Parts: sequence; structure tokens; C-alpha cells
Amino acid sequence: MHAGIESIDSMDGLVAALQRLRVEAGNPSYGEVAQRIGRMRAARGLPEQVAAPSKSTVYEAFKLGRIRIDAQLVEDIAAALGLVGAEPRAWRDTARRISNSGPLHLPEIDELTELSTNERLIGRAEEIAAVRSALQTSQAVEIVGLPGMGKSALARAAARAVMSDHDEVLWVSLRGHSASTEPVDPQALMRALLDRWEHPYEQGRLSEEVARRLATRRTLLVLDDAGSHAQVAPFIPAAESGSRVIVTTRRPLSLPAALQLGPLRAEDSLALLGAASGEPGAAELVESCGGIPLALEIVVGRMEARPDWSMLDHARTVDQKPHETLDPLLRRMRYSHATLPADLQTALALLAHQPASHGDVEEARWLLGNSDPAEVLRRLATTGLLRLRDDGVWSMHDLVRTYAVTTSHDHVAPSQLATALQRYTTSLIGETASVLRALDVIPLHMLPWIDEVELREVDSTKGQQWLDSHLAAVYSTAAKSAEGRDLVSASRFAALMHYLALVAGDPEAALELQRITRTLAEQQGDRWEQLLALSREGALQVFRLGNASEGLLMLKWSEDLCMSMIDRPGAVRMLASIKNSQAAASTFAGDLAGAERAFRELLPHVQRDDPRLEFPILANLVEVLTRAGKVDDAVEMGLDAVERATAAGYEREMLAIGMNSLDALITNGQLDEAERIGRLSAEVAVKLQHQVQLGFLSNSLCLLALRTGRMDEARAHHAKAWEMAKQTAHRELTAFTVETEARVFLADGDSSAATAAAERAVELASASSDHGRLLSAEELLEELQSQID
Repeated sequence: MHAGIESIDSMDGLVAALQRLRVEAGNPSYGEVAQRIGRMRAARGLPEQVAAPSKSTVYEAFKLGRIRIDAQLVEDIAAALGLVGAEPRAWRDTARRISNSGPLHLPEIDELTELSTNERLIGRAEEIAAVRSALQTSQAVEIVGLPGMGKSALARAAARAVMSDHDEVLWVSLRGHSASTEPVDPQALMRALLDRWEHPYEQGRLSEEVARRLATRRTLLVLDDAGSHAQVAPFIPAAESGSRVIVTTRRPLSLPAALQLGPLRAEDSLALLGAASGEPGAAELVESCGGIPLALEIVVGRMEARPDWSMLDHARTVDQKPHETLDPLLRRMRYSHATLPADLQTALALLAHQPASHGDVEEARWLLGNSDPAEVLRRLATTGLLRLRDDGVWSMHDLVRTYAVTTSHDHVAPSQLATALQRYTTSLIGETASVLRALDVIPLHMLPWIDEVELREVDSTKGQQWLDSHLAAVYSTAAKSAEGRDLVSASRFAALMHYLALVAGDPEAALELQRITRTLAEQQGDRWEQLLALSREGALQVFRLGNASEGLLMLKWSEDLCMSMIDRPGAVRMLASIKNSQAAASTFAGDLAGAERAFRELLPHVQRDDPRLEFPILANLVEVLTRAGKVDDAVEMGLDAVERATAAGYEREMLAIGMNSLDALITNGQLDEAERIGRLSAEVAVKLQHQVQLGFLSNSLCLLALRTGRMDEARAHHAKAWEMAKQTAHRELTAFTVETEARVFLADGDSSAATAAAERAVELASASSDHGRLLSAEELLEELQSQID
């Protein structure tokens, strides 16, 4: 132990001891001491250009007459002067004891020159240009970003870019987020600046004198690491001044101009690492660092210290031990997190469990259970740990999310977290069902649990937009439900995604969700849920993936399983769904007789168990009979069913039968009856707000008008069909509408436009699950091409 260090009881005594220690170490220059400290800190993980104190900072530590001193700096100076083991820590403890509250708060002002700002900066050219542009029109610009995002480096580079426009460029670290030093007092900084400028002032007129000085000079002030608006407000120049201010901060301060600094792009991250894009481990390492420059620089330091390690070795280490390898970055993040009020620490922990990369205000409400989530989001956004757009969409960086999730047990009770996640899951199911209902995607009668969730009215024109922005969250939450062995939630998500995939969603993702749910049902011995998932798998294979043989095999297993439970409530309805899929598979294979047989085998079951269910089966059977050329049978069966469904008040069923009967009537040449059934069905579709069905009917009525030479009516019906197709993004409807457009062009005598539309119709029908529509479009195209030939 260095003699007498623990007995020192004054600040001058400590400084005198430091001076003696420097002499004993060979009297190195203050610059050399600063460089040694930088190398030591770099070895601990911080980049040297960030870690090294300035020469003036070290010089100030050796000056007598000071009131306070940075205890951590004293420890580093002692180590840089050759002390080892526990001795530097003893110097730090003495500094803390003497300083009482420890850290140095006196402002340090450095003048930036071309040489002092000449450092390597990758991937920020656009940001430098943005700051430079902002300084041309605004007196102050704030650079906002997470800890380690490279705000200070960008500020230095931007200052260098505009250096020639100013008489002087001054750098001040405000230490607004330092864990070891107090923030700089703006009053002290004003005095320090006026002293530097040798500008006379009265104690009570500091801000006026600073403003006067800034107005008469072209000074660029760079205020680094500001913690509040109050810290920087006295230094914002007047509008007519030639001076400017750049501020770096972790939280928005509402300055005249702002730049939100985000992560580096992947290619820039690779360049900073000095790695090639295809190098094993490089992509993983870039992803682990999340585009945060400090994290990448820490990794570069580790790579230089371990040259025998491969890139893949480093990637695995960072991925498996982020809290150890990225500790210098996470220390900064811990400080930002620790200064949050308790309610915001809880809110951040809950929001971090949002499954997608972003969320909206409603999703925040589900997680927080808060009556005013917008206010919570606004408060969190002011901390810099969460981004909030004007439209209420919020997000957080992956490293912030990981940190918040990892530490959530410190702020949220397990029961509170479980309740929040269940509330989120239940709400997401209800919202997804509401959107799919608005888009006419789901048959609510096939979802017996639908009354257990809260549905709301959704504008169908915004439904597809909601799906586009929330689908990732839906799939992720569904998978997590299965992982958590929540079969009820997993099954409900699987049902919703099944119906969505039939018309517009991702069939592979939906199929995987059915498999996960079926496996969970098997593990829990739930044969009914196993049946539901298996039947949905078969339907997806048939309708969306074109694997009729594999689909039929799954559907046969489903039928056998269903028949073993046929007396269970809902089993006949389930059997109807399975038979419908089997019939579709037979139709795709050209086996219309097989399709007819599947439906006729089903009729006795539904007539006995649920007479209302007979009508959807008859609607499908009418379609099969029409395609098989048994048009008379189809017309007779269809008209009878329309009458009975109308008399019973079954509007939804009447609509389904009316649509298919309309095609049979047109095919059979019964155009007046077709007109009556078509208009009756369209009225019901409008009443029920069934946009998809209205779109199909509008196409059929268009074709009927073309048959009778009513071109104006045909165009009006086709315009309505296009309106419904665009609103719903329904695959089969879009394919039918484009085919109808080809027939309108043909009736107008425009063979070229008709051929182009027919080609497009074939392409769309091929991507849909409507085999009959594909055949019709192909026949039309063949007819048009033969006319050209």
C-alpha cells in the first residue's frame, strides 16, 4: 500500500500525493498519463477514443486548490502511474471519502481542431449531411440516440464538416448520464465559457453575457451528453446569431432541429468489423450487436485481443454471454434504466414482451392494462429507451428489449407478467377475429368459441392494413402459446390463420401452426383439438398448397377420427367441413363424381343433426353438379333450396345457394330467373355486409348483362366487383374479376386488352384455390389466342 494514503484528510493533501506519485513514476507528461488510462480502459472493453480522458482533464486533477475530484479518474491515474493490485482502489476510496459525494462536476471545455476531430467514422455520411443541413436553418440541433449509438462521434464529425464556417468550435461534456460524475451545472459552464473568452460579467447576468458573446462571434458549441433541456437552454443562440449548437442526448429535448440516430446498416457494421459478408459468423455477430457502434467497437477490441479466435467464435460468445462481453455498453444502458421512475421500469419490462418489432397504442394497453397507454408511451419516449412515432406506433432496439426482458423479474411479479401476457393474447385473438370478420374471411358459425372473445366493428378498408402490420405478432404469439402449452389460445390462433391462409395469408406458416397445435393436442390427449388441427392441415394442403393427394390422406384420417366422435356436439359440423375439403380435392383432381359422392354421403348426417347445415352442403353440391354438366339437376336443387332457406330466414345460407344457383341458371340459359336470383342475392349480401360474396355476385351479374347486350349495366357491375376485390384482397374474387374484365374488353371489341387480362386471370387463378376459375380463365385465354391465330 502506498504510504499514508488512507490517512489523507484534505483535497490538497490528495492532490499533493498524486503529484509525488507522478514524480516517483518518472514524471510522465499529462498527455502520456491520459493515453495510458485510455489503453487500460480499452483493455476493459471501451474504445480508446471514447475511454481516454483529455490531457486537460488529467492536468486539472493535479492542480491544488480544487474542491472536488473524480474518484474513478484518481484510481485510473494511480494505475497508470504504476500502482497495482488493490492500491489504485485505495486511492479511489480516499478520493470519495474526501469529496464526500465524489464526482467532479466542474465543466471541461476543449477546442476542437482538424486534428482533434480526425477519427474513423463509418456509415454516417447521410447523418453528417443532415446535421450540416439543419445547422444552416436552425440555431441548435440535437442528436438523439441510445447509449453507444455513436452520437458523440457523429457530433465530432459534423463539427469538423462545418468547422470552416465558424471562428471556434468548443466541446463540452455535460455528463448528463454519467454514473460516476455529477451533471455539469449550466451556471458553472456559463462562468467557465466567459472566463475562457475573457469576457467580463456580473454574477446575476451570466445568461445575458453568454448570449451577447454568441451573438458577436461565430462559435460552434458541441454540448455532449445532455441530460435535460435546462442544461442546454442558456446556450441556444438567438435567431440572428452566427453561432450554432450541436447537442447529443439520449432523450429528446425539443430543440429547433433533431436527428434520431439509429443503428448502422448491416454492410456498415461489417465494414466496422473488417469482415466480409460471407465470412462464417459475421452476419451473426452483426445481428448480436444490433448495429450499435459501441457494441461493434467492443467486439473489434476483443478480436484484436484474441487473434486466434474465428469470427464464429466471437459470434457465439457474444450471443451466449452478452452481459459479459458487451458489459461497457450495458453499463450505460443500466444507468439509463436505473434512473427511470418505478412505474416506467415496470411499463418497459411489460412492453418488452411485445412479440413483434413494433406495436401500437392498443397493444400497449393490452400489455399494460392501463387506461392511458399513450401517456405511458410518451413518457418512455422522452427517456430515449423507446421510439414513438406521431401515429402512435412504438418500438425499441433489440438490445433494450433483451435487457428489459432479462431484468423484468426485478420490476414485475410473475403473476403480473402472466396476467399481462394472457390479456395480450386474448385481446389479439379478438382483434384478429374482428378484422377477419370484416374482410369476410371467417365463417363465424365454424368457430364455437367466438362468443367468448370480444369482437368489435372494424372498417374493412383498414382491415388489410391492420393484418399487414400485425401478422408477425399474430404468428409469434400463436407459437408462444403453443410453447407455453396453452392449447386453447394456440388452437384459436390456428383456426384464424387457417381461414386467413385460404384467401390471402401465408399457407406454409399457417400449416406449421396447425402442426404445432396438433402435436400439443396429442401430448395433452385432446382428440377433438387434434381433429380440428388435422382437418385444417388437410384443407390447407388441398386449397392452398395444391397437394391434393397428401391433403386427401389427412382428410381421411380426420374423417375417421370425426366418425369415432360423431355423437359429440359439433361433430357433424366438423364432418361437413372435412367432406367439403374432400370434395374440393376431388374436384381439383377432375373427379367431379367423387366430389358429388362426398356431399351426398354427408347430407343424411346434417339433415338428422342440424337441418340448417344442409343448405351450405346443397350450395356446394349445386356448384359440383353445374361443373359436371348436370345443369338441370343443379337448377332444380338450387331453386328449391333458395325457397326453403328464404322461408326459414336463413339469409347467409340463402346467399351461398343463390350465388351457385345463379351460375347454374346462366349456364342453362334461364336468364330471367338468373336475373331475379342474382339481384335477390345481392340485396342479401349488402344487408349482411358480405363484401366478398357481393363481389362474386357483381361479376356474375356483369356476365349476365353481357349475355343480354346491356353494356352500361355490365360495366357498372364490374366496377362494383373491382371495388370489392380491392377492399378485401380476396384471391379468388380478384381472379374472377380480372377474367370478367377480359370478357368486357372482348365485348367492346378490344381483343388485345382482353388477351392481356385473360393472361393475368390465369396467373391469378393459378395462385388461388379455385380450380374451376382456373379452368374457366384458361378456356377464355385459349379462345382469344385462337382468334388471334
